[in-house]
Amino acid sequence: GDGCVTIKIKDDQYTPWNDGTYKVTFGEKRIVEKTVEDADIEMDINAFSAGILGRYSLADLEIFESIRINKNIENLSKVFYQKEAWTEEHF
Repeated sequence: GDGCVTIKIKDDQYTPWNDGTYKVTFGEKRIVEKTVEDADIEMDINAFSAGILGRYSLADLEIFESIRINKNIENLSKVFYQKEAWTEEHF
């Protein structure tokens, strides 16, 4: 679907230059850009990686202590959803 989310990522362990808030527009337009807007979700890089790779759904991501969901759950669910893990399902 179409939508937009803002994601604040804390990455002081691996690549601190990636710290920041990003506006992600998806659908017909696909744009990722740094922003100063309030974040829909805040997380560290470990939670982001697990979420974007599809290991966890948005609701399941709450097991990570760094997760803070602020708003825009409908669009966040379009970005962070559980996907088939090929190695887990087929190996």
